Amino acid sequence: MALSSAGGGGTTIVKSASSGSELHTVPDGKVFEGQLWCNNQSGIGNINGTNLAWPYYANYFSTSPLAVTLNSGDVVKAAPSGTTYLVGVEK
Repeated sequence: MALSSAGGGGTTIVKSASSGSELHTVPDGKVFEGQLWCNNQSGIGNINGTNLAWPYYANYFSTSPLAVTLNSGDVVKAAPSGTTYLVGVEK
């Protein structure tokens, strides 16, 4: 997935949060495409009330980002521990 707002008038989103805090809510009429990851093996975060798990490697701070496409109204929250990151383009 290419993370680019070129030619589409999108907005680049880069956020981080911890302790279950809200990271981002997709505004009405928008779609977000990007990646979500966490620096802790407790899980990578929560989308619309669903806790997510994704491969985590043994090396500390070595994670595998999850490609996500979110629609208007979708809510992303941080994992309960560690820091969760969300990076992408909203159009």
